[in-house]
Amino acid sequence: MAYIDPIYDRTMADIIQKTFKGRFNITDWERIVNNTSFARELVFSLRGVPIPELITMSTPTRTDKPTAADINDLVQNIITVQTAAQVAAANAYTLKVDYEDGPDKRGPDYQIVNAWEKVIDLIVKYHEMVKVVRRPICGVGAAGAGMTRQWMFRTKRIVLGRVPICGFAVCGSGLLRQNMFRR
Repeated sequence: MAYIDPIYDRTMADIIQKTFKGRFNITDWERIVNNTSFARELVFSLRGVPIPELITMSTPTRTDKPTAADINDLVQNIITVQTAAQVAAANAYTLKVDYEDGPDKRGPDYQIVNAWEKVIDLIVKYHEMVKVVRRPICGVGAAGAGMTRQWMFRTKRIVLGRVPICGFAVCGSGLLRQNMFRR
């Protein structure tokens, strides 16, 4: 499963002019379902956050339309991933799961569908960025008089840049009693 570029820039002009973005069709449905599954797997693999299984979605055909229950399941899957991902930009969007069947009931419009795809895109982009950024490998931080007696200060070598030492900070009299200072 690969991530498919979302479409979240639909406008009223697209609907009036009947462009490919102005109609919600099977391709859009499959893209949203696929991208939601991709986002779930990405969040799980990078963060290790247990995410509940997504509701299994059936692909609609040209002859049948998704029901309100199908749309609610689709949105519930997005909300499940959104809640587990905890991406601030994605949490700014409030998605609703209250669609009902009937001719007098209102369904999702283009702005709501844009929000669905934008939430998924924000989650994926954030986690793709986190995957690329490597965190520095940290050691044990030391401070005090014992630091000048460490090996790295006894040799005559040129240090081109200071690399921050972070991790477990130690200070006080316990610092001098550690094995690394008994050499």
